[in-house]
Amino acid sequence: KHRCIFDKLQGDGALFITGIVDDSEKIGDAACRATAFALELCEEFASVVERWHGDNAMSLSHMPGVRMGVGMHVGQATTGVFVNAIRTEFIAFGNVVNSTHRIESAAGKGHGDVLVSAAVLKLIKGSYVCDVLKRMNVKDGAVYASAVLAAKPESNEV
Repeated sequence: KHRCIFDKLQGDGALFITGIVDDSEKIGDAACRATAFALELCEEFASVVERWHGDNAMSLSHMPGVRMGVGMHVGQATTGVFVNAIRTEFIAFGNVVNSTHRIESAAGKGHGDVLVSAAVLKLIKGSYVCDVLKRMNVKDGAVYASAVLAAKPESNEV
């Protein structure tokens, strides 16, 4: 739907990539699609958690505030397929992946569920309502990120 590619699970997070299939697509369009995906994913996760709270077999009473956090960044990554005797795996690595992980580690901890870097904020600000860019401390230092609050309503003006 949003043309985001699932790459892998990393600890308690997952890495999704967009913009690598169609290199003719504008980067701002890819960023807006990824943002729509992130907001939809958080909304769906919240409804799943709500159902889990009502199911005794999946009780989350010991984790009442479980949430999903999303971190987003934009840039070039090295991608490819790693093949060895045990498995074949698509991989993406580079500074953009590391920065994205740092932003994600601050998400959902009072900063907002979907956090974007300054570079992503510049690409999506016409389409999404975002909080101000602010410094957030993470385990590897600090990142500057903004919380995406919602999609802007579409204008009917001509």
